[in-house]
Amino acid sequence: MIPRILEYEDGKIIITPEAYIIPEINSLIKKYKEPELLPYLAYVYMMSYPDTPYQYMPEDDRSESALFDIKETIGDFDESDKLIQSAIDKLTSLWKSPQVQAADELEEEVRRWVQYLKDTPTGGEEMKNRFMITDKFEKLSKSAATLRQLADEEIRTKMKGSNELGEY
Repeated sequence: MIPRILEYEDGKIIITPEAYIIPEINSLIKKYKEPELLPYLAYVYMMSYPDTPYQYMPEDDRSESALFDIKETIGDFDESDKLIQSAIDKLTSLWKSPQVQAADELEEEVRRWVQYLKDTPTGGEEMKNRFMITDKFEKLSKSAATLRQLADEEIRTKMKGSNELGEY
């Protein structure tokens, strides 16, 4: 199981008991008290959980978008606090298997190729590279989609059921 650190009940964000037993999250809880704590935990959640709407964004965009959204809705916070990254790394390590990492990397490669095709002129010597990439692009895209389906199924399995203390 992947432990939840936040729940949403009756229009309020609730810190779960699991959050207190993960040392990296507990460090944030001890340093900041509610309501000052909530933007920190929300950001950690948005940057680390596989079921956030930010998960499939490129990493730079994900961070920028999550920061903006959290600051606009929950409140301002110091995103440079070193405790944040250690919390993100810990939570990510609880669900990111080699298969999920491979799917992420393959999707990043597809993004890089798309960016290359956008930025590359369509004439001259570069045309040869464009043709070579577009020849392989469909196969790479299908492989990425298949691998993502397998990775998502693995994540869904890990996210099923209720989390219990000590189950990570």
